[in-house]
Amino acid sequence: MKPSLEALTSLYLAGEIDQTGLAQLEDLLRATPDARAQFRRLCNLDTGLREWAPACAAQAAWASAGEAVTPAQKRVRWIAWPAAAAIALGGLLAGFLSGSLASARALSAREARYVLLPLANGNFDGPEAPSTDGLPQAFAKWGGDFCQVTGEDQGIRPPSGGRMLRFLRADNAQSPRGEVQGTGELWQLVDLRPLREQLGNKPAKVELSALFNSAPFPDGPGFAFGVGAYAFDGDSSNGADLWSRHRDSALATAGKSEPIDGDPATWQTITTQVLVPPEATVLLVAVRVHSTNRKTAPAATVQFPGQYMANVTLRLLLENASPKL
Repeated sequence: MKPSLEALTSLYLAGEIDQTGLAQLEDLLRATPDARAQFRRLCNLDTGLREWAPACAAQAAWASAGEAVTPAQKRVRWIAWPAAAAIALGGLLAGFLSGSLASARALSAREARYVLLPLANGNFDGPEAPSTDGLPQAFAKWGGDFCQVTGEDQGIRPPSGGRMLRFLRADNAQSPRGEVQGTGELWQLVDLRPLREQLGNKPAKVELSALFNSAPFPDGPGFAFGVGAYAFDGDSSNGADLWSRHRDSALATAGKSEPIDGDPATWQTITTQVLVPPEATVLLVAVRVHSTNRKTAPAATVQFPGQYMANVTLRLLLENASPKL
């Protein structure tokens, strides 16, 4: 009995299909539109599960590890699943023309390049809003300056899902009265201890990235967005304590800031990488916005007229990844 379309597609997506199986899959896809439609649906499901499984696992159990993700999945994250399936189908059809099993395997089982690490509510779709009492006092919670989780606002649409975060002010409920602030920040503490086996016994390259956008402000001051990551040793879950001594006690730090690109129709990605030493137990991550008007100091705490952030991710970059997905 010949294997079914579902069985052959499963082998194809896992990178385990042999020459005979690939030929059988090609024949099935050439035969009918229904087979090609079913292949697309299976690719859709595979792509969706690979994107959502690590996030679900992180929310269900903070200590659970992320799932390996491929560069191809990274590229299709912001397009519809039918389009992702069309890309996969197009790649397979290209294999028909070349007749190369190696090419088909390269398309279906690209070498994994990173592993998603747990970051709580990185897309702000969760039920718990970020605290506005300053730096967080516990792991896996957002805390920082005044902000608001929102849907579409001032013509800015969330890049995925239905929610995003809007920065409101450069201070928080615990800021000293009368103190002028120019940077709005949001922080999260990541407990690295449950991830020690995953991170390994040598310095691990961890990447923090976030999407940013801004409503038009042609006559107003300029702004810049940024991200930061700071590794510490110890068992403290007091973000304020860690930040107050980060210049002296942080084991590793990294950050990046970029001016707003001025195009509200697109989200800009800002990324930084930090080399986390094996003795690190806590990672403090930050996302921020600040005024770029350096000519004069602000006379009052900065309020942000329409600056947004979404889809914060934390990834362990892999050097020697397995070719299996």
